[in-house]
Amino acid sequence: MISVIQLPINDYPTKAEFCRAIGISPQFLTQIEKKIRPIPPKAAVALNRIHGIPLHDIRPDIYPSEKNAADLVDNDLARAVVGSG
Repeated sequence: MISVIQLPINDYPTKAEFCRAIGISPQFLTQIEKKIRPIPPKAAVALNRIHGIPLHDIRPDIYPSEKNAADLVDNDLARAVVGSG
């Protein structure tokens, strides 16, 4: 299985150029590949903007899918209504 971060690396001549494109250092990329650190939010946005990878696929912990986001909003509204009564 290929991780999300490995897919667009192949579009660049070097890992350093890939890192420059998404705003991280090559050392940080190594930490991501070894699963020591997660992809930073700004790098996730860059991957989305440059390569069209959905944010949810990159960092589902901070970018929920549209369905999950809608469920969260519905739950927050329900809590607000119940809590205000």
